[in-house]
Amino acid sequence: DVYSRIQFFTKYDNKKFNLFYKLISNWLSPPIYIILGRGCPYNCSFCAGGYNYRQILKRKSVGQRSVNGVLIDMENAVRQGAKSVVFTHYYDRYENYYAKLLETVSNEFKNIKINFDVWGLPSKEIIDAFAALDKDSVMLILAYSLSEELRSKNSIHSFTNNDLFSTINYIRKNDINIKLILMDNLPFENEYRREILSIKKMLRKDIMVFSLPTELVPSSPMFLHPEQFEIIRTMNNFDDFYDYSKSSYFDSGYRFNNMTQKEMQLLKCKDFCLINPKYGKLVCRALHKITG
Repeated sequence: DVYSRIQFFTKYDNKKFNLFYKLISNWLSPPIYIILGRGCPYNCSFCAGGYNYRQILKRKSVGQRSVNGVLIDMENAVRQGAKSVVFTHYYDRYENYYAKLLETVSNEFKNIKINFDVWGLPSKEIIDAFAALDKDSVMLILAYSLSEELRSKNSIHSFTNNDLFSTINYIRKNDINIKLILMDNLPFENEYRREILSIKKMLRKDIMVFSLPTELVPSSPMFLHPEQFEIIRTMNNFDDFYDYSKSSYFDSGYRFNNMTQKEMQLLKCKDFCLINPKYGKLVCRALHKITG
């Protein structure tokens, strides 16, 4: 019950904007996240929960929860009034598990919207199973970048863009809602910005693309090896992160070697709007007028 009343709040540079965002958050409720497993086979540059952390915890492999355990969580969420949930923790070696889970959910929770965080690309079998869910359900493809080489440099999933576009087309062929999740200001991104923008123009018009900010996280590869990723940390210890948690401003916690944080933010706003790449600039201009 407490979780269902928590407000989502993202920090921005403008204090009036922050106040405005807090006010509209009163009409928003956070999605209920249902974790499907533990451990991670990947080691993305920006994440502290990847393969490195799994080694620290002495976890030998990725673990999946039982289907029954997930269903119990869903029943509890529905009892609290949830109309939608987020499934997160997709690992392509467990496709039979996900297919069985989605089939069971489609039979027992017909009117619950499922947002499915997919790390990498789902198989056709998973997509077919997902198609039987509530029509408002959304498959979230966490591609993080549209540049194959940039994904490789940040140890992000190794699929090709041909595979990505082919998967997107198959998802839409099954009349499934899709949201493509990208990240802005990943290490080395400035080298591939023109390529990314060019590929972005090739995306289908019937999918939503959402850009998330890259933030420095303690124990992530970026934090542990900044020189490897050609960044300079602006947060270096617990006190830095603690002080930031109390501030009202967004801070990525790092900057590129040849660029200030302000310059990074200006590029982000120009090419990869934080709010929404499609309508973000229009919304930003409106909010600037509202907040003065």
